[in-house]
Amino acid sequence: MPQPTVHPEAQARLQQAHARRALGAAISDRLRAAGGAPGGKKPLGTWAICAALAASSGAVVLLLAAFGANGPMAWAGAGLLGASAGCTWRWRRQVRLTELPDAPLFDPQTLRALDQVLDKAAPELPEAALVQLRAVKEALVRVAKQASQISVDEHFTLQDRLYVSACGQRYLPDTLSAYLAVPKAQREAALSEGGQSAAALLGDQLALLLAEIEAREAGLARSAAEGLQRQKRFLAAKAAER
Repeated sequence: MPQPTVHPEAQARLQQAHARRALGAAISDRLRAAGGAPGGKKPLGTWAICAALAASSGAVVLLLAAFGANGPMAWAGAGLLGASAGCTWRWRRQVRLTELPDAPLFDPQTLRALDQVLDKAAPELPEAALVQLRAVKEALVRVAKQASQISVDEHFTLQDRLYVSACGQRYLPDTLSAYLAVPKAQREAALSEGGQSAAALLGDQLALLLAEIEAREAGLARSAAEGLQRQKRFLAAKAAER
């Protein structure tokens, strides 16, 4: 009995659906509820409070000095305003240093663009590359979740954050776009440079990206472990005070 023929367009749609299922849910959906947006406002720090007090006091003193033509009081008011400016600078510097760990690695626009690239590329990839891409995607999701909870330190540096962020913004999309730019009929053929095919080059690059992201993930794990060790030492010190 002859087998029913499947229309090429229907077959292509089935292949696309299979590839997208194999790739998993969109990164933007995965991260939306896990730190995809900046957190709420933080309470003002000590330097901000000092700056506000010094500014208000300096303004009052200068006003009183102006009414009473009091030179020393005017100098005192100017000094308080100068102190306010210094406290403001320290507060802003402290905010720049402390707000980075709470910031998400990827902004919503980057996540949407990355999801579009992945959705477009998935049906075009060989099965082995699709498995690799899923692993890279999962590693990015894990690191993005952890990085929003751990401060920058010697194990997970600012350069590490920038590298992982660049993976989502440029490195991974550019790798996939370069592969898709090769005509389908030529992706398995050996290229003139190095003798590798486009599919093999794609696999090498995805493996490199995965190794680098997982290395940063290991650094995040060490940072988290040190935080737990510090808490243990703190509790032991408090117990010793009894």
